[in-house]
Amino acid sequence: MGGRERRIQINNNLINGPGFVESSPPEEQFASFLIRKIDVTTGLPLAGVTFTLFQGNTEIAIEVTNENGEVRFSDLSPGEYQLEETIGLPGYQETTNLVTITIQSAVEIYMNGVLTNELTLENVPVFQLAFLKVDNETRQPLSRATYTLTDALGTVRTVTSNADGLVDFGVVPPGRYVLVEISSPPGYVDNNVPLEVIVTNDGTITVGQVELSEFVATNERARFEFFVRKLSVDGTRLSDALFELINDLGEVRDVQVSDFDGVARFSNVLPGQYVIREAIPPAGFAPIQTDFPVIVKEDGEIIINNVPGDGYPILNELQ
Repeated sequence: MGGRERRIQINNNLINGPGFVESSPPEEQFASFLIRKIDVTTGLPLAGVTFTLFQGNTEIAIEVTNENGEVRFSDLSPGEYQLEETIGLPGYQETTNLVTITIQSAVEIYMNGVLTNELTLENVPVFQLAFLKVDNETRQPLSRATYTLTDALGTVRTVTSNADGLVDFGVVPPGRYVLVEISSPPGYVDNNVPLEVIVTNDGTITVGQVELSEFVATNERARFEFFVRKLSVDGTRLSDALFELINDLGEVRDVQVSDFDGVARFSNVLPGQYVIREAIPPAGFAPIQTDFPVIVKEDGEIIINNVPGDGYPILNELQ
């Protein structure tokens, strides 16, 4: 046979000549695991979330969730690892909790102490408290309504509705709050009844027991009253004069008759421009052919025939 050495491999061991056995290095057992990312409220997968895998202070791998919200880390040797969500998604709360991963072998992986090679992680949407402020009749948006939001610790945030009627407190953490309108829009009645706001961990927000998506804040327009006094030219108070209150569209909004004290009182009058017209004079007196302009301001100030204040005297002469 000559002097050639025979090499025989048996069960990964090399036999080199008579009585000599050389062991080959064992194959390393690599592990992998899967992370699944979903929206906590809808259960839908979240694509585009970046995860970084660390071993100690060493960065091992960076992966981004796919359209199914999944990301897989592979070819990992046994050891201790930490998984961190390093780039989240807009509209979701920042996630700071680390996932601890212990790899014993390719088939023995512990994630946060649980034997598994798959883990589903939930992202919580940002809780944004925003709602509209509108006129209760016309549903037109109202600006300049000011609200406070007070949390359980007494911290107060103040927001005023914008030109679109939007009241936006931005991101609000889970908890209980009290919402109060502290200033109504000019020309509107205060609506300062406190409302409880509840923000739950799953993203549900209720305002006064109404879901935020259905909640709309409303105000009634402020209404005012004023009176004119019917007198004869000598100062005698006259009853039974009939007056019409006519708006700037020519519509009769109210009709009043002067009482025994000569007073004709108009109530529930919205801010705006009007005229008072004597439709029927008192018996025995000549009719008045002149209309008297009335301005009702948003703050309730009354101007009649360019004179501030109510009680304006309207005089009649005998026929």
